[in-house]
Amino acid sequence: MLRFLHYIYSMKHTMLLAIFAACSVIELHAQSLSKTLTFGDTTRTYRIYIPAIYDSSQPVPLVMALHGLGDNANNFQGVGFNQIANTQNFIAVYPNALTDPLLGASGWSAGVNPLNNIDDVGFLNALLDTIQREYSVDTNRIFVCGFSLGGFMTHRLACESGERIAAIASVAGTMPAPLVSACVPNAMPVLHIHGTSDQTIPYDFGVIFFVVTNLGADSTAHYWATHNGCNASFTSDSFPNTKNDGLTFEKFSYSGCSDSSEVILIKANGMPHTWPYTPANDIDATEEIWDFFSRHQKVIPSDTTNTFIQEMNLRFSFLPNPASEFVQITSDLNGKMELTLRDITGKQLYQNTIPSDSYFLSLNNYQSGVYFLTLSTGETRITKKLIISR
Repeated sequence: MLRFLHYIYSMKHTMLLAIFAACSVIELHAQSLSKTLTFGDTTRTYRIYIPAIYDSSQPVPLVMALHGLGDNANNFQGVGFNQIANTQNFIAVYPNALTDPLLGASGWSAGVNPLNNIDDVGFLNALLDTIQREYSVDTNRIFVCGFSLGGFMTHRLACESGERIAAIASVAGTMPAPLVSACVPNAMPVLHIHGTSDQTIPYDFGVIFFVVTNLGADSTAHYWATHNGCNASFTSDSFPNTKNDGLTFEKFSYSGCSDSSEVILIKANGMPHTWPYTPANDIDATEEIWDFFSRHQKVIPSDTTNTFIQEMNLRFSFLPNPASEFVQITSDLNGKMELTLRDITGKQLYQNTIPSDSYFLSLNNYQSGVYFLTLSTGETRITKKLIISR
């Protein structure tokens, strides 16, 4: 009996040693590197993580993670993407921001500080180019996420380089207001996580000297949902509340979006300016982000669809834009069309069935700002930004 028990113990001990050895091999062959890139006249720095299971013969996804104000790549890599990469096989890269001239700390030129004219969009694109040359990257699965100001920068990169990004995610960093009228990417899958008790980047919106610098969390989700042509209504659900952290988490999902995109807002009731994680909280932001990224890849519309949409755009006309008193909608299509006007939060302000040849919409009841004008005919729906300026 004693010999049998000793045998069982020996077998368990051997298995534990084997598991430990395997983990050691993974850690031994995984690469966490600090690297530099010369962009313009400046030497920029970043960290990159290559998991042990990476095989250069097989293209893998790339996750770019942007740190918040005053943080750095070395610290931000602690959010956990490296650990997920070990089993899910993707490359994680953590760029470092330069010092923001106004704030005096490392910060991205995300469009909220007019004094920061650092070309971070150019740098991040150059970094993507460099990584694609040095490693085997699946260019249809390049993802970007960020925290706080890094989240702002994520939205900016999606707006200005959306053609190479498959999806984005942001924690506590909303859409910069100056980008709203200039954001022209294709449909972009977006996940946003934000706490209602965030005192740094308020859940509603940000204001400096009476100027709105960034949208609120709800408005950011509505913005992307409208931009992506999603259904106007969303579905809601709650995460199980099992942790004694004083927080509850709700999920609001927009579906029916173009090009297989989606928009999800996770509202963290009672959460301050932080990155939720397990086991402290009911959700782990890093796991939620990767779960979101893993079901998306860049969608290239077929030639037939592309041609059809281009023709529809040519046959619909919205003039003038920007407008002050009225906008004229014209089309050479037959029959009637449904016209809808929404504000930047997605709130419907006007809806009417109009003739296809010509229609004048009065704008006297609406303040200056960015709106979305949608024309629908049958199963076709075209949405364009309308700027009201007085």
